[in-house]
Amino acid sequence: MAYVPSLPSTGQPIDTSYVYEIVQSLISINNELSNDGNSTINNGSGTSSLVKTSNINIVAQTVSDITLPTTAGAVLSGNIAFESNTFAKTPIVIANLVGTSLKISGNAQLFLTVTSVTTSGFSWSAYCSVKGSAGYSISFIAIGV
Repeated sequence: MAYVPSLPSTGQPIDTSYVYEIVQSLISINNELSNDGNSTINNGSGTSSLVKTSNINIVAQTVSDITLPTTAGAVLSGNIAFESNTFAKTPIVIANLVGTSLKISGNAQLFLTVTSVTTSGFSWSAYCSVKGSAGYSISFIAIGV
C-alpha cells in the first residue's frame, strides 16, 4: 500500500522533513502504479495480452478526403495505415464516420464496417443505404501493444 503523509496541522511550518515525506509518498505511489497497473487487451483472436498500462499504444486519427459511395446499394472499400512500428500485435480498432459537409436534402446514408485489422493498419468498407450526397471523414481509435 502506498504511503501517504498526514495532513499538516494549521500553523505547522513546511520544513524539510515534511517535504521529504511528500516526495517519499509520491515515489511510493509511482512504484505501486508501475508494478500493479496492468491492463488486458483481447482482440478477439482467442489470446489476450496482460501488459503494463504504460506499455499500451493508442492511436486516434481522423482521415479526411475519403471517397465513399453515394448511390444506394453501392459499396466502396479502402485501407488506412498506422504509423510504422506502432503495434507489435494486432490492435483493437473502432472506426466511425464523421460528417463534414452534409447537405440539407438528399443526404447519403452510409454504414461503415471494419473488415480486417493487422499490425500495420485496417481495411474498411462503406455501404450506401440511401442515395444522396455528403462529405465524410473516417475517425478511428486503435488500442494495442
